[in-house]
Amino acid sequence: MHGRFRQRIGCGLLAPAVIILTISVSDAFAQTANQSPQQKLRINLAERFRIETWNNTDGLEKSSGNGSSCTRTRTDLTMQWSPSERFDATLKFCNEFRYYFVPENKPFNFDEIFVDQFFLRWKTAFDFRLTLTLGRQNFALGEGFIVLDGGPLDGSRSGYFNGARMDYDFDAYRKLTLFYFYQPRKDDFMPVINNRYRAMNELEEDILGAGFTSNKGRLNLHAYAIRKNTKGASLRPKESDVNTFGIRVVDSLTTSLAFSGEGAYQFGKSGAVDRSSAGGYAYAGYRTDWPWYLPQVLTVGSIYLSGDCSRTKTIENWEPLFGRWPKWSESYIYTLTKENTVAYWTNLLSVFGRAQYDFSKTVRLTLDFHHLRSPHKPNPDAPFPGGRGKTRGDLYIGKLVYQLSASTSGHIIYEYFDPGSYYFPSADDYGWFRIEFLYNLPLWP
Repeated sequence: MHGRFRQRIGCGLLAPAVIILTISVSDAFAQTANQSPQQKLRINLAERFRIETWNNTDGLEKSSGNGSSCTRTRTDLTMQWSPSERFDATLKFCNEFRYYFVPENKPFNFDEIFVDQFFLRWKTAFDFRLTLTLGRQNFALGEGFIVLDGGPLDGSRSGYFNGARMDYDFDAYRKLTLFYFYQPRKDDFMPVINNRYRAMNELEEDILGAGFTSNKGRLNLHAYAIRKNTKGASLRPKESDVNTFGIRVVDSLTTSLAFSGEGAYQFGKSGAVDRSSAGGYAYAGYRTDWPWYLPQVLTVGSIYLSGDCSRTKTIENWEPLFGRWPKWSESYIYTLTKENTVAYWTNLLSVFGRAQYDFSKTVRLTLDFHHLRSPHKPNPDAPFPGGRGKTRGDLYIGKLVYQLSASTSGHIIYEYFDPGSYYFPSADDYGWFRIEFLYNLPLWP
């Protein structure tokens, strides 16, 4: 589909939302003095503060001096208006700026104030068990393996999608979801204050899909079919079309043991070349009855994302679609940058374990270990990764999550990676650290 045509589709979807929401919010402010329980305006301010420090996560080479230390401050202002139980509208503004301690020559940049969410939602539409959501919105399928982040190049600043979704509830247990989203390379739909023309994606992309969820008893089942189209650019890929069919299963086997798994198959074209790839994960978690100083949950699992075989003409690399986010590691996504691009999970095999400690209702510690491999060796002609083996290395993750009050939460993460034969022989290990505080303040009512 041509880029301009897709833009017209996106604008056609968003324009009614802009007009109606503007009128609705203006009218809501005029009526706040006489609000009824069914007609409410809610305004919330959220402040997220992070300190992040790392060394050579992308190049695995300490001699390059490629380290960084910075603060990240994100501010969200969200307004929600609900004139009735069937209708609500959301408008959310966001800004995230960084201050760098290292490297010292990076200047302070206030960055952009942009529209992070702007959508209308109509429940029981046309008096059916139907919910329609139109505009800029967050969207995820299951655990986000396939779809979660619509713009991976701006980090965790935002994850929105532009488009529409429809949810039809057959009954209390079964639901059908249809969706279409269009993601431009840069934010062309909404006004941006202090516009830095930040790239959100390497390519223009659109996604059309359907998902079916069944959740009755101990078994949760989610099947989906997705078509993703990309318009080629000089940055990386050619025009491509990827079809993905997958299924996710969550089964509470006993009161103490639960299983989760997801698998998907992909086919399509990348330019004139055929694609055939597969990916998935599976893990089981066991809840113990041990005292607080021992793990309360033990988890073991595996991840498989197919890689490209140089002996075939078909592309076998797993295409992560809109699942390019730190699902398994906050730091390793940057090591993937020189291999493909940031958070481009592919050609990966992991056997992992996790121990979860619940010290109290407000303090939790998780300790993860991943032994990382690759189904195929790296390209011998590529300078990075530069190795000749299939062992990516060992990844260690510790995460402490805390709830300081009803409005304040946060976490501390430390990650350490020891590279293996998949990388060049002199590849160095790295450390990555973050501390976060998140504060939510209701401003109205």
